Amino acid sequence: MENTNTKPSSLQFVMKTGLLLGGLQIVFQLIEYFTGQKEKGGNAWMGGIFIVLYGVIGVVLLKKFRNNQLGGYITFGKAFSITLQFLVVAGILSTLFEFVFIHLLHPAIIEATLKVQEAKLVTMGIPDATIESQMKMSRMMITNPAIFIIMGIVSSAIFGVIVGLIAGAICKKETYNNIVSE
Repeated sequence: MENTNTKPSSLQFVMKTGLLLGGLQIVFQLIEYFTGQKEKGGNAWMGGIFIVLYGVIGVVLLKKFRNNQLGGYITFGKAFSITLQFLVVAGILSTLFEFVFIHLLHPAIIEATLKVQEAKLVTMGIPDATIESQMKMSRMMITNPAIFIIMGIVSSAIFGVIVGLIAGAICKKETYNNIVSE
């Protein structure tokens, strides 16, 4: 018997969008590296622009999916869930790339980043004991593979929740039947 249910699955969209945005994150990481910003701890305005651009691209792609695959309608919950999922996929991809990059391809970047971080803490006038404990924690988070990957995925999920709430509010467009049944 043939399945007559033609309701589109969001899994393909989630994976495709997650891989696209993860690839975009990798390109951003490489730009930071090749411009020398990675060793300096990154560039705040460049990172801010990327975050906004990243969120806007996610919302635009979600709207396109809603309009082309879901008949122009999506609930807040589904928009939130799809956004969270594709941002976690993107985060997993970029975290794995970042791990391979800094641990296998360019391990010297770890020490350079830690030195910049320590210099910033000294400049802020933070006590030596606090700096020492902070640097010990930072080193552990960067060098321990499990902690590094878990932190990357958790931060992607937190970002996904924030962007998912925004995307859900922007893209929500429910049918009359969905509104009445709630």
